[in-house]
Amino acid sequence: GALDETIGILEQLLVRNPHHAAAAADLAIAYCLRYAGTGRDEAWLVRATTSAEMAVRQDDQLARAHAALGWTQEFLGRTDPARASYARALVLDPGERYALIGSARLETRAGAFAQARAAIDAALRRYPDDRVFLDALGTWHFRQAQYAEAESVFRLAIARAPDSVGSHANLNAVLLRQGRIEEALAVLQQGLQSPEHAAFCE
Repeated sequence: GALDETIGILEQLLVRNPHHAAAAADLAIAYCLRYAGTGRDEAWLVRATTSAEMAVRQDDQLARAHAALGWTQEFLGRTDPARASYARALVLDPGERYALIGSARLETRAGAFAQARAAIDAALRRYPDDRVFLDALGTWHFRQAQYAEAESVFRLAIARAPDSVGSHANLNAVLLRQGRIEEALAVLQQGLQSPEHAAFCE
């Protein structure tokens, strides 16, 4: 519900002020999250791309605009352009949260683990209590079959944000991979009681 409300607010803001680059960038990211949470409906990516491109046109020096463009390119499977957009955003603002999220996610999925870890470490230095980056670190371990380390990090993420569905789902995956079926089911049931939706994306 919160995501839909946010989208509505940002859309209304852009109706009143079509040149608001920050609102357009945030709306693009919100559309990407909506895409990830609604069965991958391509219409949300079309909206996200339009909004991100508008943000960059309005303010090429806005880090969030380039981060948003990176998200849309990443979800469209355009790895190199997404990587370039994240790099541009981080030059403009090394602490740009959504560029760090995107970069960590992109490089982890690509198997570029050194680059992914650099992004995650940079993010955790700036946002040590941010559950999303703890999930990113857990995913980094998981993708390398470092299950004990991944489990520890995901449990820490849950301790920091007990309502996180994403962290519960991630811990469930780690436990299943280790054959700990009953524990995995208990974690999954606990997570399903939460109203939150995953943000980091598999």
